[in-house]
Amino acid sequence: MKPSDSHQQHPNTADGRAILDALPAIAWCKLPDGSNEFVNQRWQDYTGIPEDEARGQGWQAAVHPRRPSEAEREVGRDPGVG
Repeated sequence: MKPSDSHQQHPNTADGRAILDALPAIAWCKLPDGSNEFVNQRWQDYTGIPEDEARGQGWQAAVHPRRPSEAEREVGRDPGVG
């Protein structure tokens, strides 16, 4: 892989997946509608929710049941704002 190709990596490729799973941090990718597209192994270990169950809106099972609306607001918030 050439350095110029690095922006084309996707978590669903074997190399992209290995890199994201090796991170010493929880990583995930959400879509603009708030659904979840990807979680790394550390996220799965922390929450106990396998990736196939975390996709879509399944990530919400990791949120305390009394706080789902707060979590939904935060997930939908633009990280570049406030």
